Amino acid sequence: MAARLGSAALSADYVEVVDPHRLVPVKRTGSFSLLAAAVHCGASRLIDHRFLMSRAPIVAIDGPAGAGKSTVTRALAHRLGLLYLDTGAMYRALTWLVREQGVDPADAAAIAPLLQNLDLRLLGGVDGEQQVLINGHDVSAAIRSHEVTGLVSTVAAHACVREALTAQQRAMGQRGGLVAEGRDIGTAVFPDAECKVFLTATVAERARRRALDLEQRGFPVPPLAELEATIAERDRLDSTREVAPLLQADDAAEVITDGLTIEQVISLLEDHFRERVPEDAWPGPDAPPIA
Repeated sequence: MAARLGSAALSADYVEVVDPHRLVPVKRTGSFSLLAAAVHCGASRLIDHRFLMSRAPIVAIDGPAGAGKSTVTRALAHRLGLLYLDTGAMYRALTWLVREQGVDPADAAAIAPLLQNLDLRLLGGVDGEQQVLINGHDVSAAIRSHEVTGLVSTVAAHACVREALTAQQRAMGQRGGLVAEGRDIGTAVFPDAECKVFLTATVAERARRRALDLEQRGFPVPPLAELEATIAERDRLDSTREVAPLLQADDAAEVITDGLTIEQVISLLEDHFRERVPEDAWPGPDAPPIA
């Protein structure tokens, strides 16, 4: 490098790969780093940088049930030009299959055979709604029922289930370029995600939203007290399970959504993303092409 610069009448103060946030040199480049250089050209000193990305960015959004993850994650992915990955829908689809097959949701040994040759697909649907298919069945609406919701934490707690679905999720994210939401995205599935958010709300607020969602989807709406108890119990199960419990990643930003509109939440998430991944590293889909 020095010889090539010398032949061009240039001399370098430094040419280093650094962490893009701490600006300290790194020995190994991860998925996102910064090439920084300062070079003398005669009496002039030129300073420049270039972001280095081995894959498109990943945004990990975790949080408890009813915090509004699906709504804002879908919208944020569209705004950033990234794909939307609803991992919760994958666990719900498997829970639907467990009920459909008459398998005990608490029996991991009985569920394990269902994971063999499992055909689980998430497809882009009409108006941005995601279509969920499992073994050829479209369960997009069925997985939102109160019955599935009440059992999904039990099914998701089994090590064989999390191992199988986490492997699928990681395969989907090998090339990056997605916004994934769930319970353990930033801690277990994509711990190297460029941007991590923990989205939450009070139990009362989440119960209110759940009732509204059930009503809009045409499902029976239980009393709010029952919904609050169900949500609180699911929080307990999700946060105390042995495998990949619901936890806020150490480097995740917490966003409490009580009293905020959907647009306000999306804007907060976009601002956080831009703090981690500047526009010259990942322009939005509406950005003009770089000349």
